[in-house]
Amino acid sequence: METQVAPNPQRIMQFAFGFVPGVAVYSAIELGIFAAVAEGHNTIAKLAAACGCQERGMQPLVYTLAGLGLLEQAGDHFRLAPDTRMFLLPGSPAYLGGVIAHQTRLIGAWAQMPEAVRQGKPPGTVVEGDQDDGAFFAAFVDSLFNLNWPAAQAVARALPPARTAVDIGCGSGVWSLALAQAQPELKVVAVDRKLVLETVARVFAERMGCSERYEYRAGNFRDVDLGKSDVVFLGHILHSEGEAASRTLLKRVHDGLNPGGVLVIAEMVASTPRAADVFSNLFDLNMLMWTEDGTVFSATQMEEMGREAGFTRFEWLAVPGPYPVLLAFR
Repeated sequence: METQVAPNPQRIMQFAFGFVPGVAVYSAIELGIFAAVAEGHNTIAKLAAACGCQERGMQPLVYTLAGLGLLEQAGDHFRLAPDTRMFLLPGSPAYLGGVIAHQTRLIGAWAQMPEAVRQGKPPGTVVEGDQDDGAFFAAFVDSLFNLNWPAAQAVARALPPARTAVDIGCGSGVWSLALAQAQPELKVVAVDRKLVLETVARVFAERMGCSERYEYRAGNFRDVDLGKSDVVFLGHILHSEGEAASRTLLKRVHDGLNPGGVLVIAEMVASTPRAADVFSNLFDLNMLMWTEDGTVFSATQMEEMGREAGFTRFEWLAVPGPYPVLLAFR
């Protein structure tokens, strides 16, 4: 007689607390714990004093951060793990704390996912719509600059010389700024909502010393005149557009490119089979929660839409990050 082994509930139970690690990291960012550790406050008592907290509160948070591998523990002393120092220490050129903070502040809204699934659309205001008018992206898109800068630099090194570029839904302008720095003669048209252009894009162009070569066109990029150019950037734009709007946009981009021009598409890329890559599916749920028709496309889907728009050659460029960048040539 075989002994029946009951399934272990541990895998299921981890989902009950699945949101807690992100909140713990957010709390450490807000309280300045990582900066305090870097400054030498390396025990729980010292961290509590430096961050203005009670030891009773600091102790479970520090041990959780150590358990997650973000802090390294030796006896009663703690130090930053290498990736924590690079990505979560304020002042680091690769700082990603703003991304984590933004996502954590939205946790409450995610409880409405059952309703989004029932309706097949967001339960609240869509972030790409005229009603929002850029407020959602203006609040956090600057924190994405560090995340995309290494990939943008890799793309800039791979592109041929160009005189003009259009950065559609530019956000911080990270993709075009990398090319503008690599090619000092490049002129860029940056297209985004007025609030994003004024509070984010202009700031980064000035910071990178490229502001005199930027022209800003405010509005919904579906309506703004894109003009003619040698290069067009779609940096994480198609996923919020959905299929029908993406096909229309790709056709507009193709027709506006000069002969021999190139379209740069940076995106999350859905795997084949679809379930193989967890993150792209999590992001697909993100699109359900916040956009009217947004979705994550596979490489095959993106090439097919590009081919329909008139592009004749495609090249997938390996860049720092989880997904390659698509170059589509006219």
